Amino acid sequence: MRYEFGFENGYDRLLTIDPCTLEARIDGGDFNPAASAITAKIVDAWRSTGDFPERMMFAS
Repeated sequence: MRYEFGFENGYDRLLTIDPCTLEARIDGGDFNPAASAITAKIVDAWRSTGDFPERMMFAS
C-alpha cells in the first residue's frame, strides 16, 4: 500500500507498507517519528476494519 504525505508545503514523501509483513519504508526521506506515527495509525485502521484505508487525514 502506498500513501503520499508531507508537512506544511504539500505531499512530498511516499510511505509504502507491505500488506504481508507490515514493513514500512519512506521513499524520498527518512523514517522519522512522524512517519512512524502515521504508519501506526494506518495499521491500526487496517486491524480494526480488515482493509487498508484509501486515505486518512491527520492533524497535530
